[in-house]
Amino acid sequence: MQQPILINQQIQEEKRRRNQIYVALDYIFSGLTYFEYFSLDAFLICKNAKYLANFYNKKQVSSEFILLSFFASNSNISALLQDFGISKESLSPLFSLDEFKSKNFFSPQQNLENFSYESNLLFEHAAENAFFRFKSPIITSEILFLTLLEKKELKIHKLFKKIVKNETLWHLLRYRLIKNIHTQESIIRNEISKNQQYFGYLLRTQLSEKEYQKLLNSQLVSSGVSLFRNSFVASLLKNNYFDLLGKEAYASIELTGIRQYSD
Repeated sequence: MQQPILINQQIQEEKRRRNQIYVALDYIFSGLTYFEYFSLDAFLICKNAKYLANFYNKKQVSSEFILLSFFASNSNISALLQDFGISKESLSPLFSLDEFKSKNFFSPQQNLENFSYESNLLFEHAAENAFFRFKSPIITSEILFLTLLEKKELKIHKLFKKIVKNETLWHLLRYRLIKNIHTQESIIRNEISKNQQYFGYLLRTQLSEKEYQKLLNSQLVSSGVSLFRNSFVASLLKNNYFDLLGKEAYASIELTGIRQYSD
């Protein structure tokens, strides 16, 4: 009789430990912006767009710099654009591309400005696209670029339509993007167990999209996500977030006054 009781205790302890981890994660993510939900490549594209705007002495990071940053990146999008014969030279009316070859182009610089209203609108639409359309919490470079293609009210959409003058080519590019996104999401949902998918998406923020694609195409995607989950949880437990949660709760009580509870 001792063994079943011991197993049951271990199961209960594991459930309690898992719930504590998710409470800590919810707390950590509650204060994040949509940038933390970008894939690594999408984040670097936006970061480099800031360097581009600074390089050209602009006060704000307009959506045009985000578009140029796609061409300069090493993401899935840059490879896809090359497949369709679309190069950064198409943007030459907007930018001096001789300067674009500067060695220190993406080196950290001071006084980087904020994103423009339209750039933030692009990010918000991309977040909606990811969550509602593709059922994904992560905004990849492909979802960001697809949003750029489709949102007709954005100036950047009209600009890109002028660059890609062939309507058929534009629709083929859009089709490839949608197909790639759906294929990736299908692999995640079919190959990764439901209780591990949370960490499968977190992993997307740590790997480049090419690295992540290799993992999805391998026979080890489930094992890879499981390994990442174990490593992530172990790292999380080393930092005492539960003490921090307690301090936050006490601070909240002090700020809101004495709480009254009904019998």
